[in-house]
Amino acid sequence: MVEESFCVGCGHVITMATVGCRVDGDFVLPEMEGGHCVLFYCKECWQGVVDRIDGHMDKARKLTRELEEMDDKDSMGK
Repeated sequence: MVEESFCVGCGHVITMATVGCRVDGDFVLPEMEGGHCVLFYCKECWQGVVDRIDGHMDKARKLTRELEEMDDKDSMGK
């Protein structure tokens, strides 16, 4: 096992003793060939991922509506 890597969230070097999460799996790209990857997150960045996925699609839809409303208010020409 690798003893140090970097966080895909912030880019800082992390050690396996301080890693927040290790994601190991396949990925698929639209209209392209996929592959396999191993991603590491530091504890702080992983907590950010956990916070974002908490609430699932309901939270994502609410955020999208909020951004669309902000865009409607701030768009040029309105």
